[in-house]
Amino acid sequence: WKEKLKEPYEMVLKERIEFAMKMKDKGTDAFKKQDWASAVEAYDEGQRYITFGQGSESGGHGQGHSHAHSHSHGDEPCSGGHGDEEEETMAGLSEEDKKLAIALLTNCAMARLKAGEPELAKFDCTKALEFDADNVKAYFRRASAKLALGELDAAKEDAQKAFELDPTNTEAEALVKKADLRKKQLKQKEKDMCSKMFG
Repeated sequence: WKEKLKEPYEMVLKERIEFAMKMKDKGTDAFKKQDWASAVEAYDEGQRYITFGQGSESGGHGQGHSHAHSHSHGDEPCSGGHGDEEEETMAGLSEEDKKLAIALLTNCAMARLKAGEPELAKFDCTKALEFDADNVKAYFRRASAKLALGELDAAKEDAQKAFELDPTNTEAEALVKKADLRKKQLKQKEKDMCSKMFG
């Protein structure tokens, strides 16, 4: 299907949304089968199309999207129109469309975490938060990504934010404790190493 697929700049917004919805379903099917790579690919394609022209970083993570165009905007090739298309996109995303973009990004982050790609998962969550600054899933999954990367203070901060937004979220509460525990373990490790070196 990839060969025949039009690039986002060749589609009108309605087509991009329809394609993004198809990719969300495809990603979810792959996720259920624990095929993380296919899930990531589908969710990432979906978000690339629906977020085209949105914010500072439109498009995917520059993976596997090579374009033989003379210049580009962010990650995306130039649409040639310079303005018309982008204005239509920025104005065109309804609340429902934004929810779809957020779902694609947070689902992609979850699949990336399963696939062992926390750095890219963190990027997806940050992008989702541009659409909804109070998205619990985005904060929680970004906290999980930061924890995996060893960014303990930042992980705790995001997990606390998720817990503040949703006090029933026991997973977020547990993640705060996990970050604290990991910090204590690291400090203990450092102490032990110092005593071995200088003791």
